[in-house]
Amino acid sequence: MSRADHQRFAAADNGLSVPASTAPQVIAAAPMFMRHETPGPSVFSVAKEGPAKHGSDGFTLLEVLVVVTLIAILGSAIALSIGARGDRDLEVQAERVRTSFAHAAEAAVISGRVYGFYVTPASIDMVVHDGVDWQDAPAGGLGTTTTLEAPYALRGDGVYAVANRPSPAPQMLFLPDGEQRYVGVTVVNTVSGEAWAIEPAAAGRFALVHVGVR
Repeated sequence: MSRADHQRFAAADNGLSVPASTAPQVIAAAPMFMRHETPGPSVFSVAKEGPAKHGSDGFTLLEVLVVVTLIAILGSAIALSIGARGDRDLEVQAERVRTSFAHAAEAAVISGRVYGFYVTPASIDMVVHDGVDWQDAPAGGLGTTTTLEAPYALRGDGVYAVANRPSPAPQMLFLPDGEQRYVGVTVVNTVSGEAWAIEPAAAGRFALVHVGVR
């Protein structure tokens, strides 16, 4: 502000008149003295509030991808473990059938009587010939009948009939002299195709042979 402006304001305070020609300049200059600016937020207040948060209510894309990847790895590990082990229940069913055959072969030699099996896709029935007819065989803890439940079933030539041996004769025979009229039987998982074949290994003994998935 110039020196002349200061003189005019001093004259006005003393009750002196201010020339009209200088009034606009005084009015225009007045806001410069009256101006009062509200200070903005300080640096400290901004730092205290911190940066704005984003995505606090959900998961980021990276987090979702990590979870999906872990699930895929876990699923692959489980599948490989099951594949390496195979169908354990199928093997258990095949072992039950194999044990029944081995028991009949041994019992025939010990008792001097003929043992046999009626075989269907779902079961095997152990019988013994009493000299007149076929009767249920004493199988001890094995049980006379061994039943398979779905999806397991018996397959093979011996499941339905033995050639030249009319019904109701059993499809399989175990003679007192150790001879066997045995035809191949396989225990199959009808869903996966995996199977265990029951094959003669020696006199009165049988072995399980893994066939794999067909």
